[in-house]
Amino acid sequence: MTGIEANLLAHKAEHIRASVHNEVHMLNERERVAVTVSIGGALHDGHPDFQRCIERADAALYEAKQQGRNCVVIA
Repeated sequence: MTGIEANLLAHKAEHIRASVHNEVHMLNERERVAVTVSIGGALHDGHPDFQRCIERADAALYEAKQQGRNCVVIA
């Protein structure tokens, strides 16, 4: 996806996070398991090295995990 703004990126990522969190995940016929995701995102800032954007998203993911997981952080 291109041309997305930070607030829309955060909204879409939060929708994915909540969908995973709210889904019932069964281990077998009787046992449920809680599944959560941490999401880190970054927007391309125009810098010619796209690796920089990936590194910022990766750092945002680690920050989300440090915040207790099951959350979204946008760099």
